[in-house]
Amino acid sequence: MEKTPKQPPILFVETQHTISQIEKLLKAPLITYYNSNVGNVCENDAIAFYRLLKGKKFK
Repeated sequence: MEKTPKQPPILFVETQHTISQIEKLLKAPLITYYNSNVGNVCENDAIAFYRLLKGKKFK
């Protein structure tokens, strides 16, 4: 059975624009994490972020 992709959250386009503006101010990438009101951050997510960011330096 083929899964259909989930729709992006409401105001996705506006949020991306805001994130882009913040990144320009910071002169560094901004990482955001979407979580529903009934969800929680799982250990695998934290590990993935750690591995992606390990050793990265921004001025």
